[in-house]
Amino acid sequence: MRPARSRKKLLVVAVAATLAFAACSTDPAAEFEDHPPESTPTTADGDDTTTEAPSEDHTASEPPESEPAPEPVTVSEFVAESGGPVELEVEVGPLVREGDHAVLPLNFTTVEDYDEQVNIFSLLMATPHANTTWQVRLVDAEALTTSEPLVSGDRPNRDRLATFPDSPTYAPHRTEPLPWLGVFDAPEADSTHVLLPYFGLVEDVPVVDGPLEGVPAIGEVWDDADLTELEPRTFELERYRERTDVHVGTESEGDRSTTTLATDVLFAPDEWELTGEADETLQAAIGELSGVGGRNLEVVGHTDNVDGAVDNQELSDNRAAAVRDRLEDLKDLSVFDEVTTDGRAATEPIAGNDSEEGRAANRRVELHYTSPPEPPALDESGTELPGTEAPTASGAEAVEVTHGDGRTAAVSVDSVRRVGDLFVGRVSVEAVTGFSGEEDHDGVPVAWPLTTGTQGSQDGQGGTQTAWRTDAPTLLAGNNRLFPLSYVSGEDEDGEPTRLPLTDLQFAPTPYYRSGDTATATILWPAVGTDNVTIDVPDETENITGQTRAIWLNPWRLTDVPVE
Repeated sequence: MRPARSRKKLLVVAVAATLAFAACSTDPAAEFEDHPPESTPTTADGDDTTTEAPSEDHTASEPPESEPAPEPVTVSEFVAESGGPVELEVEVGPLVREGDHAVLPLNFTTVEDYDEQVNIFSLLMATPHANTTWQVRLVDAEALTTSEPLVSGDRPNRDRLATFPDSPTYAPHRTEPLPWLGVFDAPEADSTHVLLPYFGLVEDVPVVDGPLEGVPAIGEVWDDADLTELEPRTFELERYRERTDVHVGTESEGDRSTTTLATDVLFAPDEWELTGEADETLQAAIGELSGVGGRNLEVVGHTDNVDGAVDNQELSDNRAAAVRDRLEDLKDLSVFDEVTTDGRAATEPIAGNDSEEGRAANRRVELHYTSPPEPPALDESGTELPGTEAPTASGAEAVEVTHGDGRTAAVSVDSVRRVGDLFVGRVSVEAVTGFSGEEDHDGVPVAWPLTTGTQGSQDGQGGTQTAWRTDAPTLLAGNNRLFPLSYVSGEDEDGEPTRLPLTDLQFAPTPYYRSGDTATATILWPAVGTDNVTIDVPDETENITGQTRAIWLNPWRLTDVPVE
């Protein structure tokens, strides 16, 4: 274990792009559409298309004196620039309701003078929508929902209602805050949480009815947006966890849950008679049904697409019935209004059928039921952690991880806190050595210990845009592995769901981290009934079985992390 050392906590923001902290320009032109400020937009003839900025006074009518405006929530962090670290402060909110929508203001300032540009645009943007600052999200920790900035039009990468209204105004240092504005679905509560990249989950940001002095109305900034055509962008969060002792996984969204049982441990090939080892898996499934009652329990059989000695439809029908019958022997199912079975053969694959691993994942029995009202309480007595060959340390220390190209990093836990029904983790990565193991180097990216590379840990998270998402760390609690929360934000060009994790989506991608420099990521998991967890990046789990090993998946483990 490497000795503890002092660390500089830095956030990397690329200086290549031109949206920057700056003193106000004398040129009043400013474009309201959020875009990477690499260049000024022009027409085909080369004419400047920059639109005229609104007047400096965005103020609508002032609120009554008897209702003073609530204060914003202020947080700060360091960012790493080529010229050295910069402490950045941001005022968050209040969120101002305007009918069904609400405007969130952010105001960025440098704590001390800095003689070079700081690119805030790259701090808030993320692929696949790299032309807009959409990485700011609202989080409801009780309803378990998240909200993205709204889209006006059919181009999510260009038409987000999220912008720096003073852009572009450039100079080495701004004497006034740099404002950002985003439009979201209006929360009903009087406060909400805001997930900011690098800064973390900013809790209890006030929500007020507009107008509010200093916060412009939507139409003042986006005068071409048709507010009647805006589609909601609030999504239910998906919770996924696996048992570490048997092949059972449970996914929940809203009030519905699905527990998946791998049939290869329940049945012999082409058979629907349960094996002698099946009861261990079925007892684990019964544990998932603890606290569940009412409505229906549906038992559904699935197969791969390979025709065996038995027709796949008949096989899936009979396997579902066999599981239902044995569950009735092991548990009183009268707590459900109705228990039904169904066989769906190979019509609903969850993995590709072009590999043995994918076909094995598709051979399964699912239990569909109403989620229990409270998160499960985990019995940790006598539970042993699953084995690992990964570097391991106590949560009070840092664990050193080595990349395949020779660079090393130290991973540590700042905190895991319970916020409503969420576990909010802050995990730091410190650059130790460069690409070839040298301590004296010009800088490296540090996202790799926290990412799953180009694969993604869940179906729908694949693609090159996942290389900077901090979705690799899982929580081990009792005999459960908890994955980061995620949500389906839309569909890709093939009509497949696009799933995003509730983590940093574009974390520390630039090579500015020198030895001793640190960046901190935020990861949100579903809360469970435990006061102590292990943070674990696994080599493989049921959830990623069948996928090519991610190019940047580097296993490590930190044990005995207290939940605050």
